[in-house]
Amino acid sequence: MIVRSLTLRGKRTRATLLAAGREAFEEHGYDAVRIDDVCARAGVSHGTFYTYFDSKEALFGEVAQAVVGEMFAASAVGAAAPDDPYARVEAANRLYLRAWAANSRLVRMVEHAADADPGSGGCCWSCARRSSGAAPTGCAAFRNRAWPTPRSTRG
Repeated sequence: MIVRSLTLRGKRTRATLLAAGREAFEEHGYDAVRIDDVCARAGVSHGTFYTYFDSKEALFGEVAQAVVGEMFAASAVGAAAPDDPYARVEAANRLYLRAWAANSRLVRMVEHAADADPGSGGCCWSCARRSSGAAPTGCAAFRNRAWPTPRSTRG
């Protein structure tokens, strides 16, 4: 992001651009979306777009981060889930699959971006997919909430 601090109006404009970008990416796919399309959907000028984002890639990176965040949040089973580890995994998987179905087109774009360029907006998704020890803190926190360390059943 170019701007360091935003007014309330700036935050609304930026959120509108993110929503417009997400809609455009979902509808047309990454390659077909032009900054013109995003600006038209958001009702802003090109100059306004560039106040908040350096490029289409930067916009997509933030959309990708939002999608990944939504997927993680939607998959968290929380304290209401059963204590049984298998039931927790099953509940998390069901939640994840629902979230994936709701965001499938963007998830595929994020995965494609991660495979094509590990430095892209899809890097967090790729990292979470590999479940490596080097996962970002958010990925590790998600895994810890969904699958806490099992308690020993030995006496």
